Amino acid sequence: MEKLKAIIADDDIDICDLLGDILEGMGYDYEHVQNGTEFPELFMSYQPHLVFLDLKIPGKDGIELIEFLGTQNTKTKVIMMSGMDSRTLSSAQKLAQMNNVEIVTILQKPVMLDELEEVIGSIAPPPIKSRPVNADDIRQAIIANELEVYYQPQMCVVNDMPPFLKGVEALLRWDSAIHGSVSPVTFIPIAEEDGCIYELTNFVFEQVLKEKSIWKELGFKLQTSINISQSLLSNNRLADLYEKIVTENGVDPNEITLEVTETSIMTDPVQSLSALTRMRLKGFQLSLDDFGTGYSSMAHLYRMPINEIKIDKMFVQNAMQDKEALEIVHFLIKLGESLGLEICIEGVEDPEIIEQLKSDRTILIQGFYFSRPLPANQFIEFARKHSLNASTEEQDGAPNVKSSNLICM
Repeated sequence: MEKLKAIIADDDIDICDLLGDILEGMGYDYEHVQNGTEFPELFMSYQPHLVFLDLKIPGKDGIELIEFLGTQNTKTKVIMMSGMDSRTLSSAQKLAQMNNVEIVTILQKPVMLDELEEVIGSIAPPPIKSRPVNADDIRQAIIANELEVYYQPQMCVVNDMPPFLKGVEALLRWDSAIHGSVSPVTFIPIAEEDGCIYELTNFVFEQVLKEKSIWKELGFKLQTSINISQSLLSNNRLADLYEKIVTENGVDPNEITLEVTETSIMTDPVQSLSALTRMRLKGFQLSLDDFGTGYSSMAHLYRMPINEIKIDKMFVQNAMQDKEALEIVHFLIKLGESLGLEICIEGVEDPEIIEQLKSDRTILIQGFYFSRPLPANQFIEFARKHSLNASTEEQDGAPNVKSSNLICM
């Protein structure tokens, strides 16, 4: 098994010695740098699983190193250490999130020994590596039935009414015989670059439409969201293709919501506007995903024929600890309401945030607080217990979603 490796980037030699002793005791090899200019070369040659990063390291500071890590497409976990004020630390953490750098935690200096041991001990070892995934693997996965569509519930919440199931997002999962569980973050970009994203999306459509026919027989009419890649929007016949697929399966296009991200729209705004407008003409609903993270959110609201905004989890997951994040979420909800848009809030894990965000108008809540993404058979059981037309007996026998389904990421 591959040896666990760590880099300590800190100019305090006492911290380096302390961390080194702890890491060795937990089975890690480690290297350390006391100047940030030495970090990039060491990182690329050493390929650590874990980095301890002092934000005020001399040379290249911690912010520069976070930006460097963001260019490496790495799964390395980072523990930030600093004596800076909480506002600065929060900004550094937000920057890391925007650069897709995983921050395990932020340790306030001076760091305590038991705190270090607890944090390092909580980090799971990385999986054994196989060769990199490629597009042929993805195509073979479709043929070999290794792909599966999971469904994450979207719960309707308004004032004092009990939450009920209103919609669902279809999410693709891949359990590979060669690579094990492969994250969509890994295989979707490969599919987009190669062009097999068309095959993947068609697979999702086919599976969703099969499930919707089952849900219809069971009495569930659920708005169903499917993610659409930017590369698909360049196809001028896409709207016709999806209309044909949907109507041939007896589903009204109005029951399907196509999700696009702000960043994907920015790649080619003119073509995106054309493709999405044609989708609306065919009857599909449109959702702007990761809303609030792009560079021209207001322009997208003005130009694009969207029906829904999905408020990004970056704001939501920090909202109870960060007043500014909470205010941004409130602002985005009010903005959506004033424009007559549906509002879906992603990444909700905390019951307190739901109480903070309830309004006179309904909002959709999606996140691990209510449920993680579920395979089709488990989703049906969830729908039986939490749909608006669930019987009293089913509701009485259902687990309390405010406790039993509370899962932290």
